[in-house]
Amino acid sequence: MIEMLRNLSTWIRKNATPVIAVLFAAGLVAGFFSLIGLGVTPWDAVFYTLQMIVLNYDKPEGTTPSWLYHVSRLGLPALASWALIKAYMTLAGRSVDQWMARRCSNHILICGSGDQAKMIASSHLKQDIAHRKSIVLLTLAHGQADLEKLQREGVKVVEGDATDEAVLGRLAINRASVIYIVAGADEVNLRVLESVKKAMSPSAVGRQITCLVHVFDDYLSRQTLISTRDWLDDLHLNVVPFNSWKESARRALVQIGPDLFCSQPANRDKQPHAMIIGYSWFGQQLVEQFARLGHYTCSQKLKVTLITPCATASRARLLTRFPALDGHQDPEAWGECAGMLPIIDLEIIEAPVDGFAASDLVRKIMSTVSVTYVCAENAESGLAVTNALLLQTPQLQFPIYISTNTGLEPLRHFIEKASARVRVFDALGQGLQLCDNEAFLRQHTEREAALVHLYFTQEHGHKTLPPELATASVVDLANSLRGGGSDTARMDWLTLDEYWAGLPEWMRESSRDTVRHLPIKQRAIDKDLFVQELSAGEKELLSRIEHTRWVSERLLSGWRYAPKHPDNADKRLHHDLVMFERLGEQSKQKDASIIYILRLLAQERQLAQPAGRVIGRFAAPAGHPVHDSTPA
Repeated sequence: MIEMLRNLSTWIRKNATPVIAVLFAAGLVAGFFSLIGLGVTPWDAVFYTLQMIVLNYDKPEGTTPSWLYHVSRLGLPALASWALIKAYMTLAGRSVDQWMARRCSNHILICGSGDQAKMIASSHLKQDIAHRKSIVLLTLAHGQADLEKLQREGVKVVEGDATDEAVLGRLAINRASVIYIVAGADEVNLRVLESVKKAMSPSAVGRQITCLVHVFDDYLSRQTLISTRDWLDDLHLNVVPFNSWKESARRALVQIGPDLFCSQPANRDKQPHAMIIGYSWFGQQLVEQFARLGHYTCSQKLKVTLITPCATASRARLLTRFPALDGHQDPEAWGECAGMLPIIDLEIIEAPVDGFAASDLVRKIMSTVSVTYVCAENAESGLAVTNALLLQTPQLQFPIYISTNTGLEPLRHFIEKASARVRVFDALGQGLQLCDNEAFLRQHTEREAALVHLYFTQEHGHKTLPPELATASVVDLANSLRGGGSDTARMDWLTLDEYWAGLPEWMRESSRDTVRHLPIKQRAIDKDLFVQELSAGEKELLSRIEHTRWVSERLLSGWRYAPKHPDNADKRLHHDLVMFERLGEQSKQKDASIIYILRLLAQERQLAQPAGRVIGRFAAPAGHPVHDSTPA
């Protein structure tokens, strides 16, 4: 009974307007017939019933009205008052939100109304109320049910054009703490970014404002970084391009990949095989990130099978962007690194996404598949493909991860309960975990990448470091990541941050990829390698994995092999773009240095966790001493 009443209450809240309308109509009918019962003519009954609404009518003298009369006399004014208040709030609500938005300070401004914008707003609403900031959502699509729900939860929804600097100026943009630009396609988001620049008043900004702009295309993302670098000094505006689908693909490879390909020793002699069905935004990024980060401890390179209805166009687009994925390149053009091509074994099959899972081709391919990603445009298509896969491969046990462009989180329980093999990978949500902006700003990870670059540069004789950084203690700097470190380390961080900001973007991204690959290396051997001593074979295995990752990253970015020369870096040439076996000892020590600094960072991550404890210590690679002793 209680459950029934609770369900009824929920239904009434969701359908309040039609319920009140029905009750109001019933009140009018009851009032009319109660007056007819008192001997009033029909036309007078209509007139007197309407008067009841404004409390301007009393029963005729000498009559005894029925209970319907009293109910109507009390109910009609109450219902009419509710309707007036509701109408006023509906009409004035937008103006109230806009008025309040103009007076916000240290708030979060979100430009856009799509799934990304709504998820960003929702993620900030989940924060503890004591730390929650005011959220302003600027949209052209006012009136959507989801937006009204956010509005009821406290988001100030304002209707307006984000490409109009006058609109942005009225929303206290100079007093915002974070600005998200997720208005649509790349060109739209970049137009909004330009409007943000015009709306900013340098004299009114007393602190740095972070502007996160969603840019899908890598080239546009790099150009955005280059063209906005001066904005930090001139406007105190720190522009950070991001791609939520790329972030999701990285998480999928780092979180899921090692468990699938590295957890069992038997798997290390078997070629890992990932199949991607569908070429959605997430599917496109999966292919690229498999090539960049999909380097595990297996003895064979990763195989990726892509199923798409337009294989010819997809293949041409991929190989034009990443020639290193093509195994039929001219050896003379690629030199010593030609033997490493393709970076991954990529197979592209043309087949309809919905019909592929029910074809005979499935049984031929599936016997070697380690994991399947269903990358669909919507839930209906994704569930249809997943169901067909389950029916076609009942005897196989490889996991199936299903994702869509719109997210499947509300259906997670039902999908995963139906089959133990199926898992929902919320690609939209994984790329938009934005509490305190940690997913995209990733200040901690950014500083880890800066430390990787600093240590490598210190140990290998480059002359580009400022004098104070050339002798800075990497261990002390790493300790400060978790709140420790000396006063000297804090001063060194100021210098390192400035030095890091001035580096070319390709160099910084290379160090970031090194850090992103850390969880894969952590699970590369069957023990907690980062806090215990390693055998010579384990060190060589990790160095080999790192070298493969580095070579793949450089080849995907357009680098080529060339004999050693001082001007190589400017021409995107490098003498170490060869197989690990052909490296000299000095070059192998570079990989060993990377493994050392990653182990140090992993140890600091463990210490930063509340329950973390260190169970051993390790030493620097031979020939590359650290500037002071490593912590226990």
